[in-house]
Amino acid sequence: MTRVAPMRARLGQRSKIFGLPIMVILLALIVPLLVRIVILAFSNSTGTAATLDNFVRIWNNGVGLQILGNTLLYTLGATFVAILVALVIAIIVERTDAPGRIAVYAMLALGFGVPSVIHGIGWTLIGGRVGILWNIFPWLQDVGPNLFYSWFGLCIVTGLRFAPIAFFLVAPALRAMDPSLEEAARVAGAGRFRMLTRITLGLSRPSLLAAVFLVGLLVVQHFDLPALIGTQSGFIVLSTEVYSLVQRNFPDYNGAAAYSIVLAIVAVIALVAYFRATAQAKRFGVISGKGYRSGRVRLEGWRIPSAILVIVLAFCTVVPVLVLLWRSFVTGNDFPCFTTCTYGFSNFSDIGSTAGLITSGVNSIVLGLLAGLIVVLLTVLLSWVTVRESNRITRLLDQLGSIPLVLSGILLSLAFLQTYAKSFLYNSVFLILIAYVVFYIPFGVRFTYSAVVGVRGELEEAASVAGARPTTVFRRIVFPLVLPSLLTAFVFIFLASMEQLSLVVFISGAGNPVVGPEIFRLWQTSSISVVAAFSVGVVLAGFIIVGAGWLISRLVTRHILR
Repeated sequence: MTRVAPMRARLGQRSKIFGLPIMVILLALIVPLLVRIVILAFSNSTGTAATLDNFVRIWNNGVGLQILGNTLLYTLGATFVAILVALVIAIIVERTDAPGRIAVYAMLALGFGVPSVIHGIGWTLIGGRVGILWNIFPWLQDVGPNLFYSWFGLCIVTGLRFAPIAFFLVAPALRAMDPSLEEAARVAGAGRFRMLTRITLGLSRPSLLAAVFLVGLLVVQHFDLPALIGTQSGFIVLSTEVYSLVQRNFPDYNGAAAYSIVLAIVAVIALVAYFRATAQAKRFGVISGKGYRSGRVRLEGWRIPSAILVIVLAFCTVVPVLVLLWRSFVTGNDFPCFTTCTYGFSNFSDIGSTAGLITSGVNSIVLGLLAGLIVVLLTVLLSWVTVRESNRITRLLDQLGSIPLVLSGILLSLAFLQTYAKSFLYNSVFLILIAYVVFYIPFGVRFTYSAVVGVRGELEEAASVAGARPTTVFRRIVFPLVLPSLLTAFVFIFLASMEQLSLVVFISGAGNPVVGPEIFRLWQTSSISVVAAFSVGVVLAGFIIVGAGWLISRLVTRHILR
């Protein structure tokens, strides 16, 4: 007993040793941004008086209500497409004996890792005004492009972009489901459709709802695809309106801040719905230790048609990359071309002669690696403290770590622009690094929290009884055991930062170029050949690094399990 009290006292120092410094860092990073946006939204153009005129202007002219309506329609439509595609693929791949699982997983992983701006450009080459589809079906030339640039086309493209994310959220629950439940329903006389809706989808409801609200949260904040596709037909959403107000000859920062506040409120509603939907997830557990076995439904004559369906759907998530790969080797501007194309590597050689491209690629890789490292280290300490202790510090840490989740990339970009415009950080890569760290903290917490929960506290208590300090306990016990999850988080953050456009669209320039804004700028100046070649290089570099991260993760996991 004499050793228990000192042991608990040492472990109780975690919130002071690690929690307080992290809390100070998060407060210093997040609070000035929030304060600046609120001040902008509730002050006049000169900043000399408080006012509600910025919000009144939104609603009085009717444009604000239309933009809000567009945003809600876009969110609902794109989320529906993403969930529908993901659910069809997941049910066939995980619950049936249809072939082609490896090919489907490979295509969805590729679709997940490709930046949204590259997806949008690829789809524009397919369905835009001079797209491939209308060369194959010329009688649709008058209708097809208008449909592509409409709400319908934007929802389809965005849904296919986020379908891989929804799939990876839903698939594990369907894979783990006990088939005896479906067999019992079949014996009771339930038809296939009733069994699907009441048993299969009913038991996977928590993961399905989580996918719905998480994808909805991502879509409502999305900027890249609405900017590339929606604005061509005048379909404006909140994120693109914020961009438009800032990019005017006379920027309306106050109006942009007011729209950003509205966007944040919509995101908060989606996030609250997400947490409520997943709060009772334990009631839907379908794996037990007694008599559990995993199995698949036999499709018999429907195996091949089902496999073709899911492969076609999965292929739709990667076809933009393949089109860009094709376009990158076509010399000249004669595209699309099927029999008259000339091929070469001139587009790739033009990358080096285009100002800012090579620098943006190097910056993005270095900043992505640094952001991944910093976020993982901060969030694993944050998660360790909040899981093991419950006090005012840990509760505040938990709340601070979730705040950026409801702040869209375009809102944070505006906040960073306004907060640091007169500081030495402006127009530097360090400002972009700080933006990456702030934006990806909630994602790092999601990875590291579950990893820390999986480490039993008895291991740390035993080390503390032996005289180990909290720093030693973390370094020798916790960190090695959660390292595989940390590597996964690191790879995710690196890959996600490589695709960022909205988060850095206002703070990236000639002095600190990164990939997303450079591709967007080149596309706006009609440098399609160079855009295609550079996009292919970005995707290739990203997946080489991801592959290296996966290999390191496997080696580390094997070493720990020995």
